[in-house]
Amino acid sequence: MGSAIGQLLSAAVGVAISPLPMIALVVMLATPHGRANGIAFVTSWMATLATVGVIMLVIGRGAHAGGKPATWTLWLTLALGVLFALLAVKQWRDRPRPGEAAEPPAWMAKATPKTLRYRILHVPARVVRGQRKRRLKIPTTWPWAAAIVRAFARILALPRPT
Repeated sequence: MGSAIGQLLSAAVGVAISPLPMIALVVMLATPHGRANGIAFVTSWMATLATVGVIMLVIGRGAHAGGKPATWTLWLTLALGVLFALLAVKQWRDRPRPGEAAEPPAWMAKATPKTLRYRILHVPARVVRGQRKRRLKIPTTWPWAAAIVRAFARILALPRPT
């Protein structure tokens, strides 16, 4: 049991920290309903991973009979291989022809560099220099102004490391 967990753990960590979902999440945050889209994406991604994990756990319990793989697992492997080969052929045929431009999905077309910059890097504060000091100016109309001021006050109240 311990060796099985060890073998699966590296694959699970690889799936969990894969950069593709992270990139998709960042692009989704730049769409008009970014927060809702991001939450829906992360929720569905985690639910999908959990569902696949449970299915593999249930399938794995009956996969070995007497030291060698059960016959049905070989047929399942063959069926999945054929399915993925057919999907690859479909994608190959649907690809853009030479000279044609591939059209991005509608949600990705709305994610312009300007909206990405605004939604990811937008900070409602300015660093102001004057009288040999630097100050962080936060607009009072910003909804989280009081919370950020309290957070900075708590950080500054910490004793300096020696």
